[in-house]
Amino acid sequence: MLVPRIITAIVLLTLAGLALFVADESWWLYIVFGVVTLAAWEWPNLYGWRAEMLKASYALVVLSCVWALWQLDLASWMTGFVLIQLLAITYGVVRYQRAKGQVQLYQDTFVAMTLGAIFISAFGLALIELRMSFSVWLLLYAMALVWIMDTGAYFAGRQWGKRKLAAYVSPGKSWEGVWGGLVLVALFAVVVVISGGLANLAPDQALSAPAFILLSIVVAFISVGGDLFESLLKRQSGIKDSSRLLPGHGGVLDRVDSLLIALPLFWVGWSWLVA
Repeated sequence: MLVPRIITAIVLLTLAGLALFVADESWWLYIVFGVVTLAAWEWPNLYGWRAEMLKASYALVVLSCVWALWQLDLASWMTGFVLIQLLAITYGVVRYQRAKGQVQLYQDTFVAMTLGAIFISAFGLALIELRMSFSVWLLLYAMALVWIMDTGAYFAGRQWGKRKLAAYVSPGKSWEGVWGGLVLVALFAVVVVISGGLANLAPDQALSAPAFILLSIVVAFISVGGDLFESLLKRQSGIKDSSRLLPGHGGVLDRVDSLLIALPLFWVGWSWLVA
């Protein structure tokens, strides 16, 4: 599994680099649509629904939602989407933990599909808005927060992890890992500020360094919830990965689970700070 995982990671990083820095900006919209379509196609898998026609139809519906939100300039709706995401994650994880995993959540078809549409649409719209309304570097910074958080949490958790974060949702995560990840994110944000990177992210905005660092920490912390939420849904359905599209890595949702909430939340926070 290690070789396919490494090869897939290299391919994904190469494609991401080409999409962000080589491809013309006009292509970005179509790249996002492709990612959104694949993520939406996988969402029914989290509930154990395997009918290909259902998955394809649902992917088309979610893609249409993202396209409509973009065309109608409804980025402001992202604030409402983020609130719904936060409520769904908090209630789901807390409820599942208290029930010690002996409960089925969000299983109603309408609720399940609506939540998927909200999570994926918010993610897709944030991908578009952060790059096309702000800059590719701001989008990259927002994504880097999640990657750095994951890296810090992994190593800190392995070294010092004792207290489980949510044992019935994701047994491998610990509070020590979370704190380690947040420390690394805070250091990263401070380095960006000290090196003058903040001026490049917001060249025409008077953005305070403390607010920027606080936003980075909050987004990184909340991103853990996106990971836990997908883990909860997969655990309920008894599956390990959202699909097998990416050899050694599972599915698209498995790669972007934390970004589903992190990017929309970062967009909301950033928009408030520079307003």
